[in-house]
Amino acid sequence: MKSAYILLPLGLACVLGACADNKPLEKGLRVGPSVTRHTKKDQSLTVYSAYQVANDCVMYDLPPSVKITVPPRNGVATVVHVKDHPAYPKTSHLYKCNTRMIPMTAVKYQPNPGFTGTDDIGLQTNFTGSLSSPDKTAVTVEVAP
Repeated sequence: MKSAYILLPLGLACVLGACADNKPLEKGLRVGPSVTRHTKKDQSLTVYSAYQVANDCVMYDLPPSVKITVPPRNGVATVVHVKDHPAYPKTSHLYKCNTRMIPMTAVKYQPNPGFTGTDDIGLQTNFTGSLSSPDKTAVTVEVAP
């Protein structure tokens, strides 16, 4: 069975389709060294999530593991396990998998009360299967008033 790996960063605005830089990335592509998410003062958001789906839409028993390597200075980041729909683009051969609920590992961020400005989080994602080295991602969260 061949596998496809997905690393999907999410921001609440992006779930609503407002962010151009928060697109799903398929095997062979990386989030890159950094991504930026946006929220408002005192509002939490999901800044990152990761999952794996096989080509036949069979879901892995366990989602990828995500570790916070650099905690935020002006808020709290928490790794949680959730079930949600993947968000493959219509151009992906895995788009049909979007109808299924799958296990994901997500990182939620809550800014400190009253904080506005920029906060940074370092993450490391380990996928099951053929990827030998973990993906490292720096997430910048911009908190507006």
